[in-house]
Amino acid sequence: MNMNMRSWYKAVAVTVATSSLGISVQAQNVVYDASKQIGTTLVQSFYSTNEFGDQIKLAGAGPLDRTIGQFKFEYYLSRFVSGDEKVTLRIYDNTGANGQPNNLLWDSGAIALNERTGYQTLVVNNPTDASGNALTVPDWITWTVSFSGIEGNESVGLLLRDTPTIGEDYTDYWEKTPDGWQTKIIQDTPVTFGAQVVAVPEPTTIQLGILGALGLLGSLSIRRRSSK
Repeated sequence: MNMNMRSWYKAVAVTVATSSLGISVQAQNVVYDASKQIGTTLVQSFYSTNEFGDQIKLAGAGPLDRTIGQFKFEYYLSRFVSGDEKVTLRIYDNTGANGQPNNLLWDSGAIALNERTGYQTLVVNNPTDASGNALTVPDWITWTVSFSGIEGNESVGLLLRDTPTIGEDYTDYWEKTPDGWQTKIIQDTPVTFGAQVVAVPEPTTIQLGILGALGLLGSLSIRRRSSK
């Protein structure tokens, strides 16, 4: 092997090692963001004994922009709780009459809040559909919560935020009442609940370059073996 070829192999090995150490990381693919912004002050939260939530539109239009890798939402839980507080997160499409939530796309089941009091962010990673595949959703979805175990002087609620910086939402919210889904407002205030949706990341240019280099390395290796 001549020195130029040896140097090339060494460069590829360093690149692959760098990738395996996590130095080349896929960029987050945020398709909706109404989470805490720098400089904003928490002013209020909202709670209902019914299931309730926000209808949102995800940004982007790539093949992976509708496959959810992570869902976060912000809530407040008062101090000195008993420890049995739970929340269930659900995601629906909006194919019902007048665009109301209809088909249930995902249900987290009851998640224990584990006495995580104060202002908190609950993170759910890699939700899957009923078949166990990565959850793929349409452009518009409604995400909802239902809290349980809230007793006595305990209080909980979703945090209210400004208009999303990525994606869109409406100024009202959906609530599942005994009479069905209804849109409501909070004291004439536009409603945006604090949340962030991260889709499956797209491969970065560096990662695609590494894959190409590995392919070329494999090809050269085969050629060398064939020439022996």
